[in-house]
Amino acid sequence: MVGTWILRDAYEWVATGQTNPPDATSYANLITGGGRSAITGVAWYRNDTTHDPPVSLSIWDFNTSVRVWKTTDVPDDGTVGWQEVDLSASPLEFSGDVPKWFVGAYVATGGHLGLAGDGAPARGEEVGAKLDAAAGRRRIDTADAIPNTTYTNQTLGLDTRVAQAYSSPGVGSGDVDAALASYLTATGANYAGSPLADIKTTVETTFNDVEDASTGLAAIKADTQSLLDRLTVAWRDTVASNTDGIPGFLTQWDAFYTQFVDITAPAVADLVDAIGTFTGITVFSYLAALIRFANGIDAPPQLADTTDWELIDETDFTDNLLWPVEADVYRVTLSAFDPAGTSEPVGTETRHAYLGKWCSFNVQFSSEWHYFNTSSADLYSGGRMPGLGLILYRPGAGHVQAWRRVEAP
Repeated sequence: MVGTWILRDAYEWVATGQTNPPDATSYANLITGGGRSAITGVAWYRNDTTHDPPVSLSIWDFNTSVRVWKTTDVPDDGTVGWQEVDLSASPLEFSGDVPKWFVGAYVATGGHLGLAGDGAPARGEEVGAKLDAAAGRRRIDTADAIPNTTYTNQTLGLDTRVAQAYSSPGVGSGDVDAALASYLTATGANYAGSPLADIKTTVETTFNDVEDASTGLAAIKADTQSLLDRLTVAWRDTVASNTDGIPGFLTQWDAFYTQFVDITAPAVADLVDAIGTFTGITVFSYLAALIRFANGIDAPPQLADTTDWELIDETDFTDNLLWPVEADVYRVTLSAFDPAGTSEPVGTETRHAYLGKWCSFNVQFSSEWHYFNTSSADLYSGGRMPGLGLILYRPGAGHVQAWRRVEAP
């Protein structure tokens, strides 16, 4: 936004100025803008090198008689020609279809302004602003005030540089903000069906998805690092701590294994849980709960306490069981059993050396054997199982429940 000088390029400025003012006089030219206008510069004309410059320069709003700008730091290089004040960094805006303003100077005794000679009409064609020919030249004696008397001499050497503030008269930044708000806010008149509203919603949703993904990946990264740290500790405190060589390691295998699992299991469970949260696959979260329970970190997962699971069937058994009931998890509770070997407390359970083994069973074929060593256990292989085969190592009895995830096919 630079603008056009209204007078200085339209006239030939002569070296004969007006006579010295009586004591103190204010002069002004009245400029009419072509729609909403912005003043980006003010200038006065020095026509000799002997007289004093004006005391001050001012801009007055013609419609309200209010002074909107004034400077006593009047530019003056002492040479004949235009002396300019640049206002482009903070332009003065005049709104309305036909804005008008005075560009004025207060001149003390001993100073005067240059006058215009003959020239083209004083109009800035690019911005539609012009000198008001009928009453465009004013003065007032003995006061630094808005000039109120028509000055009939030639045009005074006072000018403004004008730019069109907006391409359409009467449209300001507030109007633009209000128009956008009507399309982008839920209470706006144009919000319903607005493509801008859809774009805004899409951008907000995308941002939230990216933010959620970033949070999930950060959790996976942190849990992976925790697992790596724990693996280092587990290796150092178990395998690497053995001083008896391979024979010593083999004879101490059970103790090494137990210690290794105790160190790493919490980090494995956290990592599996984070993957479930990030991917939205809830079975990972349940698997994490099983890992925690199996290693004595948490209490057993309560299937019946959530709406994600439904109880399909249940049955009692003695010593062994072949049960062709499909399920995602079989919950086994032993009511009577003969433990063999040593036992130790783990969390809220007692872990025995061994109690029984089980496999996924579909009447004709069975899968590999798995083992359990607590009196209550959730039997799980990572997916839908066609049935359950179970054998206790020693005589005993128990109860089995078949559970399925509600959303599973």
